[in-house]
Amino acid sequence: MQLQKVKAEISEASKNPQGVLLEAIHSAGFSGGLANPLLAPESSIDRLNGSLLEEFVVVRTSENFLFYHHVF
Repeated sequence: MQLQKVKAEISEASKNPQGVLLEAIHSAGFSGGLANPLLAPESSIDRLNGSLLEEFVVVRTSENFLFYHHVF
């Protein structure tokens, strides 16, 4: 159900000229990982599942934890 809501929001955003312009400016203004789209492509949403999201959270929180303790 939540994935359908996300898809609908992405679809609506792609119809908004200001949103499309913001994506274009963002892509032009950054390079590398920062140039990734602000909104995920709708095709990417279909690949999401619970285990993938859980892995993402574990990896990201572990990296942030290590970085935070290394800096401070």
